[in-house]
Amino acid sequence: MATVVADVCLLVAGSLFYPSLYYILRKSLQHFWKHRLSVCDIFELSLRCVSSIQAVISCVVGVIIIRSCPDIMYDQSWLTNSYAKFVVPYFYYDTWAMYRTHWYLYPDVQTMPRGRRVQHFLHSNAMMMVHHVVLPLVFLPLVLFLRDGKGDFFVGVFYLFEMAVPFIAARFALVQLKLKHTVLYAVVGLLMIAVFFISRVLIFPYLFWSYARYEGIPITHVPSTIPIKCSVSCLGLLFLQFYWLYLMVRGAFKFFYKIFLHRKSS
Repeated sequence: MATVVADVCLLVAGSLFYPSLYYILRKSLQHFWKHRLSVCDIFELSLRCVSSIQAVISCVVGVIIIRSCPDIMYDQSWLTNSYAKFVVPYFYYDTWAMYRTHWYLYPDVQTMPRGRRVQHFLHSNAMMMVHHVVLPLVFLPLVLFLRDGKGDFFVGVFYLFEMAVPFIAARFALVQLKLKHTVLYAVVGLLMIAVFFISRVLIFPYLFWSYARYEGIPITHVPSTIPIKCSVSCLGLLFLQFYWLYLMVRGAFKFFYKIFLHRKSS
């Protein structure tokens, strides 16, 4: 009974924390930046700030879990399951906050029937919706019920997935603040790509290397040693990260190419 109460408390805490944080940030921006930012900018920046805070918390939790699990298979940390329960409401809050931002980002949507508004939102944010819907449905049962209490270390490493989010948010914030054509924007963009590559791509070879070292086998033998569902899941996630990395690199190339053409013409 005590466990059930604790689980409910964590879910309720997460359900209250993220919307409250969003509300406080939005009101603060409205008070201090109302003469410089549009309503859409305020909603967008509030959304990005909450995402960044969530990402920082996730990374701190991940590092604590990793450091507390020298035995990568059998050591456990109380934070592993507790944080999973606390963070799940974030994905549903974020979907709601994205929809509110979408309302101001596309003024034409405001005159549409509700069904078309939702359809327009889902179509414009298809990849994020897949992430926000599928991840809680897959991640939470996997962490809580399908691990048999093993592999807290690996869950902690996956919490580091969020490491690039603050850089992505900072890049968007600089656009909202009309600072896109600055050195700071270029630096943040390059850092975003580098951190994304480390935390979303290199993380998979690191996981395989950690398991290979633990078992004393070559890293090339890991895919045939671990359950097929693990290999397939990692491959699917890695493919998705490569797609997003491609979009980032393409955007950076266009940005620097425009600067090159501008300097050449002048």
